Amino acid sequence: MNDLRFVWKLAALALAPPFCLSGCMVAAVGAGAGRAHLGAAAAGSSANRAVLAFGHGPLMQFLLLYGDPLNAVLVALVRSRRSPLNILVVGAGVIGTIYGGRLALAGHEITVLARGGRLAQIAARGLVLEDALSGERREIRAVAVSAPPADKRFDLVLVTVRDRQLPEILPLLDRLQGRPEILFLLNCPLRVGELVARYGAARILFGFPGAGGVHDGERIKYSCVRQQPTTFGAVAGQDIARAKGVAQFFQQAGFATSVVADMEAWLKTHAFLIVAICGALYASGGISMQLAADAPRLSQLVDGLREGVRCLGAVGTTASPPKLRLMASYLPKPLLVLVLRRFFASHLAALVIDGHANAAPGDMCDLAADCRQMIAASGISAPVMSSLCTEVERRAAIAAVA
Repeated sequence: MNDLRFVWKLAALALAPPFCLSGCMVAAVGAGAGRAHLGAAAAGSSANRAVLAFGHGPLMQFLLLYGDPLNAVLVALVRSRRSPLNILVVGAGVIGTIYGGRLALAGHEITVLARGGRLAQIAARGLVLEDALSGERREIRAVAVSAPPADKRFDLVLVTVRDRQLPEILPLLDRLQGRPEILFLLNCPLRVGELVARYGAARILFGFPGAGGVHDGERIKYSCVRQQPTTFGAVAGQDIARAKGVAQFFQQAGFATSVVADMEAWLKTHAFLIVAICGALYASGGISMQLAADAPRLSQLVDGLREGVRCLGAVGTTASPPKLRLMASYLPKPLLVLVLRRFFASHLAALVIDGHANAAPGDMCDLAADCRQMIAASGISAPVMSSLCTEVERRAAIAAVA
């Protein structure tokens, strides 16, 4: 009987179109018959059961899912038949280049929506990445466009622009053919509800990058941040299995990932963290090494973050991830200051904190405005966090007239 099951499964596999399976998570994207959704299926009651989320009728589903024996063999065979996805990366800055480049190296077809000089650079040389730690440099082929092609269907749209650019970008996403799934990989803590309402919880995904870097001519000099993996999570009642499927997909491109139960809470917590860091950094001249040597500023950073966590709690939001919540709430301040001092004295901090904070004070100012809204909604006093918001706003004002 087991031999018969094996024959039927191999026959079903031979008839099925290529798709991407990671472990027991479907990691293909798209809409319509015969195409699976990113993270739309997860392991079933048995750890070895392959759960397939594309439609070829009840018979095909029965043949593939009938019985547990030899599912591990089926999974191994399926992995050898991965097909590339058509991915539109919206935004050609640091994050768009890192993630678009790494996904292209993983075998996917990448189209990058870019403007101006950046459009010309990518058209001429592709996406140019240099690992800041190893020095490895790659020129990666990608298609550069100034507007989404009207006749092309994408499986996934990866949005990496700044929060303030979304009003300009969203109408372009509305017009895309085939209703692809959309992954917002950016700081947008107060837009989650708006975006879910616009595109629907079944189509939308949220995450935050675990990489940083700086422009150096046409190349992006980058590093993936071990302390903060690329984070995905559920929103608006989504099944957490879907976020796990997204994480599996990005792991295949070499990214470390993590999954949280409430991505909206994570983004709000992260906003307070980033504004606290940038407020203290700007007050220390915009240099991490100087902040590392300034104990009072580090203490202010800790106090501001703790106020932010309390503001979230006041409106029923549990700060996320749990490790950060526990550190901010229970770790003795001298110990937390010591941890921060060691981090800000590192080369990594200079690359991933100083580079972006000093290049994009407007982004940080937008987050400060979000933090002020969250403080006001909480109804509690947050004087230290408010003062750090002021530091961010002051730096943004200086940059605007420079």
